Amino acid sequence: MKKAPFTENELSVIENRITSDKKAWLDTMAKEELGIVRERFVHPLKVALIMMVAETVGGLVPLAPLLVTQNTRTGFIAAIIVTFAALFAIGVWKTAFTRKNKLVSGIEMVVAGIVATVIPYLIGNLLSSITVTF
Repeated sequence: MKKAPFTENELSVIENRITSDKKAWLDTMAKEELGIVRERFVHPLKVALIMMVAETVGGLVPLAPLLVTQNTRTGFIAAIIVTFAALFAIGVWKTAFTRKNKLVSGIEMVVAGIVATVIPYLIGNLLSSITVTF
């Protein structure tokens, strides 16, 4: 009744028609109550392949300097620089969707990367110092 000026009889006919077909009823409930539209979903295999490629490329970014340099220290420093540059670039690219300041978004992404690196390192360091004997 809120969507259009239907009479009680018209609503009853519409309701009976929709609820008599389980698929139509499910689609209507998903769309009207949850805002889920089936057409928005992408094929899961396509999403999985995109994620696999993104994870592979993203994982190679910090490894690339280590693969091309002989000196471990130089490779490590280059990996940090390349990773921060990539994170900053992703933060800037993100502004095409968020309309935020490019510099702020780039710095936010670099800080998020640092936090995502430091916290697991600290947890691993803490856990490695705990000796458990069985």
